[in-house]
Amino acid sequence: MEWRFVMSGAPVLQGGTFGDPVCIKSADGTPSRIKQLPVGESYKTLGAHIEPMQHQKTHFNTLLAKAKLHSRLLASSSCQAPHTWIYYYLVYLRSIGYSLPVSHLSFTQLNKLQQPIVPVVLSKMGYCSNTSRILTFLCSFYDGIDFRDLRLEQGIGQITFLIRHLRTPGQVCDLLAIVLSWFQFCAGVGYPVFLQPERPLPHLEGHWLVCIRNFLAHIDGALEMTKTHIQPLQRMSDSFLMDTSCNSGLFTPAELKRLNYCRLYLNVLTLSDVTDAKGNRFAPGILDGIRSVQQSSSKGPSAKQERPSNETWALWRRLLHIFGNKHQLLFLPLGPWIASGPELRRDWPTFFSPEYRKIFAYRTGNMKSAHRSAIACTPSFPTIPKQKSRMMPFPSMPPKSLMVGA
Repeated sequence: MEWRFVMSGAPVLQGGTFGDPVCIKSADGTPSRIKQLPVGESYKTLGAHIEPMQHQKTHFNTLLAKAKLHSRLLASSSCQAPHTWIYYYLVYLRSIGYSLPVSHLSFTQLNKLQQPIVPVVLSKMGYCSNTSRILTFLCSFYDGIDFRDLRLEQGIGQITFLIRHLRTPGQVCDLLAIVLSWFQFCAGVGYPVFLQPERPLPHLEGHWLVCIRNFLAHIDGALEMTKTHIQPLQRMSDSFLMDTSCNSGLFTPAELKRLNYCRLYLNVLTLSDVTDAKGNRFAPGILDGIRSVQQSSSKGPSAKQERPSNETWALWRRLLHIFGNKHQLLFLPLGPWIASGPELRRDWPTFFSPEYRKIFAYRTGNMKSAHRSAIACTPSFPTIPKQKSRMMPFPSMPPKSLMVGA
């Protein structure tokens, strides 16, 4: 698979055939070429029809045809009420619900799947086929008929699937933890996305995990995990950029997506990531979406994201102008640093050690100390308590004003 990016920064899977063909050799040395399927063509695996584009049209049509077949077979049979109930639970639900935990069908699609069978089962059991569906799907504890709603079956199956693999050590558990970490990073918010599913995140892309989050919001539930994968704030008065953009009410869902593309391109998460070390102004080039050596850089991996168009960066400037003016000064400067040295999640051009009263700068991949006289010609820095082995980001200086020692 290969991704392309449109002008707004949105990723799109490339269609057609591309790249070198994949060939394998059998035991006798006979080469065999593996057919490359289009990104929109489905293939069946473990009972589900899936495709890279994740539209699941073939999967839904297959399940719908199977559901209609079950309803016709049951309607034309001579089953009595007990046998009808057994057929519904042991045949229909197992047949249709087997692949639902790995699906992300919408509530409308799931409702269409159960529409053919419900009136047939009701009639066979002696109920009116037009009985209220609320009463039909209500559990027997509350005097309901105890039918299974496929919308709940899919959601429960997804959550059970997620919890089971997270609690089972192994490769699947590790891969799922990586996916959840990226899911939280792409959301860009300061709270666990599954712990507060009622808070809308229109910029959050995906299918299966987004479907689980929507289901949790629908049932007023939450999923608390031991590892939240939330990056800690670096200094006082810091905030997550996507939290502000979502809560501001200044952006439409489409604009929030484009804002997130800008954030992913710059690989930033909080306000301190887009400011200088003093925390009173934006980093050079950050308003225009330009990467610069004078900016801090993330220590972790970055998402694959090409640079969006200039029109999209106008939205980015609108977001940053919530925090500062057109002269790049913050309305409310950031407070003292919370983390220091190796605890920082970003690399900075220069650091200051209160213990040794020295400035350190990165040169050719190594950190070297600067000349003591360089301290006098640099801007002031936030007051930081003196602590052993504590190093704080320092405002970057022009190369001539920093004398690097041998």
